[in-house]
Amino acid sequence: MRKIQKISISAFASLMMILTPIQAVFADEAITNSPPPAQEIQDVGTFDFQGTEWGDIGSSTQDIYMTGAIKIVVNASSTKSFPVYAVDPNGGEKFLGQIKGKEYIKTQLYGYYKIYVGGNINDGSFYVYY
Repeated sequence: MRKIQKISISAFASLMMILTPIQAVFADEAITNSPPPAQEIQDVGTFDFQGTEWGDIGSSTQDIYMTGAIKIVVNASSTKSFPVYAVDPNGGEKFLGQIKGKEYIKTQLYGYYKIYVGGNINDGSFYVYY
């Protein structure tokens, strides 16, 4: 008896799903003959960086996944020079160079790194374009 009830309920549910009217999701597009709106396409050749991170001089950024070209810009007094390091997750440091305020360093890194710019926290800030 229970098996017959399960089959009949299942058949009834299937029948109701088939017979229930379904609204067209794109009904206005189906009725009109107008073309769909144009989508923005970004030229891959002009795509340089994925994002931006910043930090204060004397501290480091959070871990950033680098996939190639990066640019580090220091916003500080142009008379001081600051050392720039890339720090991997294991704590290994890679010296990227010395940079003065209002200048930048371009390099290439692959994988997770934190960018550290040496100096005092009150000296200014820096940006990493990756």
